[in-house]
Amino acid sequence: MGIGSLATPKKLRCLGFGSMMITILTEHLLTIEGAKIVFLYSDIGEHFYAKLRYKTLPASLQKHQGNYVCMASCTHGVDITILNEHISWIPKYF
Repeated sequence: MGIGSLATPKKLRCLGFGSMMITILTEHLLTIEGAKIVFLYSDIGEHFYAKLRYKTLPASLQKHQGNYVCMASCTHGVDITILNEHISWIPKYF
């Protein structure tokens, strides 16, 4: 499963709305929906999402070269290295 586009209006940035939305949605997908891994693509860099338990996929698993990077958050007991065996799980883009 994956999260598509998230944008916060400039006047509302740095107030925690984006972080809260990603955190709640990720937890819902991992616990209620039963996803093992949740994907997203970041065009704002990796630091923001890393604070929210997202890890950058290794370069060998990135499906695009450019200004955005694919990241993933996993349920307990699952590591993103499982994607080496299940590359088809990685979305091309949302």
